[in-house]
Amino acid sequence: VSGTIHKGETASQTALREIIEETDLRPKKMWVVPNINSFYSPEKNHISVLPVFAVQVNAGSRVKISHEHTECKWASKNKAKKMLAWIGQRRSIDIIYEYLTKQKSHLNFVEIKI
Repeated sequence: VSGTIHKGETASQTALREIIEETDLRPKKMWVVPNINSFYSPEKNHISVLPVFAVQVNAGSRVKISHEHTECKWASKNKAKKMLAWIGQRRSIDIIYEYLTKQKSHLNFVEIKI
């Protein structure tokens, strides 16, 4: 999920708003993933630097996608990585997976109170 930061919003507030608007999911916890996704737009001659967040929702939560989208799917780590365009996104999946499965990572996620 991604979106544009509205005036007066923080990046994490934008992420929460977009998750709710686009999926109708209600995150219970949120963390900063220690990775930054970036890309260059030649049309705008602009470099975008995007923070990455991870959220937890209640088990059994159902996605209700917004009119902006036509489908959604849950995917394994490897399948999800194949669907992502940017290497930074794929790297974020690996970081989140390592943290969730090993929880020994020296990159402890910073929790954002929501």
